[in-house]
Amino acid sequence: MDGDRIKYEIKKRGFTIRGIASKIGMSEQNLGQQLNNKKLSVKLMESIAEAMEMSVADFYDTPSGDNIAAYDHSTAFKGNQTCDHRLLDIIQARDRQIDKCQQQNEKIQQLLEKSQEQIDRLIAIIENK
Repeated sequence: MDGDRIKYEIKKRGFTIRGIASKIGMSEQNLGQQLNNKKLSVKLMESIAEAMEMSVADFYDTPSGDNIAAYDHSTAFKGNQTCDHRLLDIIQARDRQIDKCQQQNEKIQQLLEKSQEQIDRLIAIIENK
């Protein structure tokens, strides 16, 4: 999903970039820069959709009911808009789980590094005796 589509939806639904930026805790300039990217992160799209009280799937709706495609974390699907909402919700839930696991892995890595530092200090103390 590119930022132009999101900008269009923001204006179409009566919001402003400044207002959305404020709601998601981002500066207007930073959000504007993010929206100029050709591919937005799922996390940013979720934040914007939440601020607009809508589903991310609504960004993918097409007025004519034509087939649409969405790409998230290397998963691609294509279908009509009636099935896309459910499928996109499943992908978003999976993406949130992946993000949560990645955060947990980073915390575990930090704890392991601290533990190794403590072990190294203890070995140094023992070797000095």
